[in-house]
Amino acid sequence: MRTWMLCLALVWGTTWPVAVGCTGGDGDGDGDGDGDGDGDGDGDGDGDGDGDGGDGDGDGDGDGDGDGDVEAHKAATVKAYLAPQVANDAGENAMVIAITAVVEASVQANGGVELVTTGTLTEQGAAFVYSAGPNDRLVIDWAAGADTEIFVTTLDGYFEAETVEEFLSEPHDVNLRYVRSGEGDATVTSSENGADRSASISGDLVIDGQSYTVNLTKSGSYTYDHGGNGHSYESTETMAGTVTGPDFSLVAVEEFWAFTSVFGQVVTNRIREGSTAFTAGGTDYVFDGLYIKEQTIDGFADDTTGYWDVSGDVLVGGAPVGSLALSVNDVTSDVVFVSNNGDQTVLESTNNPQD
Repeated sequence: MRTWMLCLALVWGTTWPVAVGCTGGDGDGDGDGDGDGDGDGDGDGDGDGDGDGGDGDGDGDGDGDGDGDVEAHKAATVKAYLAPQVANDAGENAMVIAITAVVEASVQANGGVELVTTGTLTEQGAAFVYSAGPNDRLVIDWAAGADTEIFVTTLDGYFEAETVEEFLSEPHDVNLRYVRSGEGDATVTSSENGADRSASISGDLVIDGQSYTVNLTKSGSYTYDHGGNGHSYESTETMAGTVTGPDFSLVAVEEFWAFTSVFGQVVTNRIREGSTAFTAGGTDYVFDGLYIKEQTIDGFADDTTGYWDVSGDVLVGGAPVGSLALSVNDVTSDVVFVSNNGDQTVLESTNNPQD
């Protein structure tokens, strides 16, 4: 069993949108780690997507034409576009932290001969020190902030992997509950058996200081090819489920396709499409014909004029209140929501390569 560096931070979601990130592992992983979130709408850099703060001082006369209505439509669309990703990222980050903590505890307790899923890991400087107890959970005692509690039901897989991301790209079966005060309490699962894979998250997440209940599942197929000086992988997944919170609810029905090749450069093609319905502020919405097609090279937007394609409408009562489009500037390539009055709100942003 290999030791993986324990990531020192987990952000389950603090704002709409949320930027999450945690680098685990001290090996290079030769790109394998990119596969765990492949195609799951993980637009890298959607951190400024909330841009919904306009003047909001229109007459708001309820006919859908007032400035107040425009601002409400913007805010609702941002939240609905990002909600599945926020929940998905929270589940994946929780999984990475939990598995890494179990491996660290196991290596310290018995040299990695057997898995240890109970006890306490106490952060001391740049390291963590294991001690026995409690006997029903694994606790991460951070130097700052609330403890993390991990309840493991199932944890099987390839523990000789170089990184936890590689572990999750190999056949595995994981079922655990992840709890941290102020961030959430959720059960996350992930399994891969041959070409079939599935994942889920169910429970509560705290976002912007408010609690949201999530119940999302992903299922699909995954193929991996390794040869020569690199490798490639392809995935097709369906996401379905619900996200509910204060004055907001969403029923997600989305499909994702992704293909990544790693031969010197990391080239990723992604497609996201669906017809998610959501309710905000008492208004019922639907994404009609949501379609996002992107390509990146080493994480930067590539060929935005030739490959990228963004389309779809946001409907209220069958009538569009705005549409999705691609907006490209010198710095970024953005998926934007264009309101009927022409205002643009960034939903997802990818950096362009710079000379």
